[in-house]
Parts: sequence; structure tokens; C-alpha cells
Amino acid sequence: MIILINLSLVILLHRWIPLVYNTEPEALVLAKNVLILIAIMHIWDGYNIISTGIVKACGKQKRGAMISLTGFYVFGIPLAAILMFSVKIDIYGFWIGIIAAETITNVFLLILIRRFNWEKHSSAAVIRIDFNPFEKQQQVCSTAVTSVVKNDESLFQLMKIKLVIFIAFLCLLIFGIFISIKIPL
Repeated sequence: MIILINLSLVILLHRWIPLVYNTEPEALVLAKNVLILIAIMHIWDGYNIISTGIVKACGKQKRGAMISLTGFYVFGIPLAAILMFSVKIDIYGFWIGIIAAETITNVFLLILIRRFNWEKHSSAAVIRIDFNPFEKQQQVCSTAVTSVVKNDESLFQLMKIKLVIFIAFLCLLIFGIFISIKIPL
């Protein structure tokens, strides 16, 4: 519902929102067109938020993070850089790259969610709901939860991997900008 309200407001007000920030004709045309792309992105972003919430609730944070990392850092950001600097479609290239990344991420999240064993996840949820920290059965319950849902790698390990990949793509982006400046088309 909130996504539809956001989407409706952006589409209905895309001619007037830029007037709050700028009155130059070129900037207004650019901002109006970009706001349409942002409205499209709202749809995919809302689905992405819901899908990642489902994946996290099922205890598959690592898989969800790897899908998001691949969708954005391996596919979306390089595509955005190519569209902005090589194809020269400027800000439109950035938003098209982000929309493409959201699309790829959402497709793979849907595939992951459809492959879940929902009986296993629902039984783990029942065990978690029945958990009472003041009872002496705490150890038995926590053992049952860990046997049903395997723990993912630690958050610190995942952050290190993301940081290394981010730095690599940042270097690639800087290299691409440098090349586009040095080699005019």
C-alpha cells in the first residue's frame, strides 16, 4: 500500500517536485524524466524489501546477501557505469543500471523463496514461538532450533567479503572514469 502511495505521488507530482529545487528549463526536463525512472524503481524496491525480509526471516541471510551483492555490485553498478560513461546517457544510465540490478536481484530472490522447504521453516518458527527463556528447557529448545535451521557465517566475515568486493568495484569505477576522461570519443 505504501509503495502504491509513493508511486502515485511521484508520478502525479513529477512535474512539480523539481520546481521546489530548481527553475532552469534543462534541469526541470531532466528531473521530470528521472522521476519517472525513480517511480518505476519504487515498484522493484518494494518487492525487494519484502523478498529480503522473507529470506531473513527464514534464516538465509547469507544467500540473500550474496544475491543482493551479485545483483548490485556485479551486475547493476558496472552496467550503470557503462551506460553513464561509455554510452553517455548520463543520469539515465545510472537509474537504468539500478533498475536492472533490482530486477535481477528480485528474480533470483523469487527463485530462492520458491525453493524453500516451508514445512521445515514453519516447524522452526513454531519452536521459536514456544521458546520461554525462564524455563529450564532453554538448552533443549535452542538445540532444536539450531538443528532445524543451520547458522550462516558470521556477520563480520560477510562484511569483510562485501568490503573487498566493494573496493574492487570502486577501483573499477575510478578506472572507468579515468579512461573516459583520457580517451575522448
